[in-house]
Amino acid sequence: QVYFAITILLALIGWTHLARTVRSKLLALREEEFIVAARLPRCSDARLIRRHLLPSFMSFLIVDLTIAFPEVLLAETSLSFLGLGLREPAESWGVLLYAAQNVRSIAHLPWLLIPGLFVIAAALAFNFIGHGIRDAAHPLDSSAVHPERYALVEKMAADLGATVADLVRDAKLRGRIKLETYA
Repeated sequence: QVYFAITILLALIGWTHLARTVRSKLLALREEEFIVAARLPRCSDARLIRRHLLPSFMSFLIVDLTIAFPEVLLAETSLSFLGLGLREPAESWGVLLYAAQNVRSIAHLPWLLIPGLFVIAAALAFNFIGHGIRDAAHPLDSSAVHPERYALVEKMAADLGATVADLVRDAKLRGRIKLETYA
């Protein structure tokens, strides 16, 4: 019952960061050149989201969730260490560290601090994994640009004697691209 309450509490507190990250990243992605280039040949909104926005965005979501896990781990451990979380019959690193609060017990039983080393190791491991995934699947890489759409826009630009940037700017000025759709 206490474990469920802690889970609900941490979820209620932590979802706002993920929501802000998702919204800001999608707002930034809708301004990218490959998204605007996909809108030029009248790409439908569903196709734009499914083929362009989601693949570019999923790596950010995976990395953010991987990096957020140590925060939840440290929050649960801290609450249990302070006596506000899980209690003695349950097993948790925070419950194990709760026994190490007394300085005299640490002097006689220094191995009570070993769970603290595991907490640090787990938090660092998940951070390193998250950063490794971010570096391996960076969405600003060329894999996020769909070559068939970009080639079509490049061909349109070459036929008109313009660049892709000129086409994008002209389409924004004429209102053919409604950027407010994804606000």
